[in-house]
Amino acid sequence: MYAGGCTYLCSQGPSSHNTHKKSCSTVKSLFGPLAKCTLQNSPPAVEGEVELMQCMRTKLGPYASEAAIQYHLRSARGKVFWAVNTYFRAVLAEQVRQADFEPKEYAQLANCRTPAPPNLMQGSGSREQSSFDSIPSPVLEHVLRHCNLLTVCNAASACSSLHQAATSDLVWNSLYRQRWGSAKQDDHKLLQEQSQHDRYRERHLAEHGMQCPGCKQAKIIPIVYGFPSHLLVRNMRANKLRMGNDHLIEGQPTWTCSSCSEVFANFPYISLEIIGQ
Repeated sequence: MYAGGCTYLCSQGPSSHNTHKKSCSTVKSLFGPLAKCTLQNSPPAVEGEVELMQCMRTKLGPYASEAAIQYHLRSARGKVFWAVNTYFRAVLAEQVRQADFEPKEYAQLANCRTPAPPNLMQGSGSREQSSFDSIPSPVLEHVLRHCNLLTVCNAASACSSLHQAATSDLVWNSLYRQRWGSAKQDDHKLLQEQSQHDRYRERHLAEHGMQCPGCKQAKIIPIVYGFPSHLLVRNMRANKLRMGNDHLIEGQPTWTCSSCSEVFANFPYISLEIIGQ
């Protein structure tokens, strides 16, 4: 077959032979040792890289490493659906305690608590004076309503006056609206039964625990496509991933629930912020 092909090319003249050589050169650049060497070192940037990385972030979630996203996007020559799959395959083949895409914990913010101020922690009867004591509490609340979660939690540990303001329902209602918008109509009865802080914390923990928005019972896990390696099979048996088809098609789901099997094209909690950065 190959000899016949060469005979045919020779019979077609130099132009056909040059075309064949150029075609072989292109194939080697895509799949040969040169391509492997390029990918192992530093893949070249792709056109529209910023927008494509944001698209990958929408699918992978906010905790995936920026460097990893860039590397896999460039290695896939800008094909987002391919880059997402190779990212998952690489991350889930690593023997680490916490996968790159999983939420990171940030000290006091892990459970979204407002810590007590230093002068209340010791349990002594004495109370240290603060320059914030002279500022009316409504004013402090108004200021904290325009701050993010990290600032509010830090303010709560500064002094008693700021702690009192930071635990206000007005502040936590503002934080909730900043992150998720207004509450749904179905939530109005629930709002009357719990504080704004508890409402925020409950949803915060659900998202950081990657809880399935459908059944609200189990954790969402990635879907990996292609031939399974022994490490991927091991993680699949540990319920850390689901194996999809052996071929990859654009538009296939990226996440699924480990219990109810509901699937998601993007990371379900797109609004999830990177806390502490």
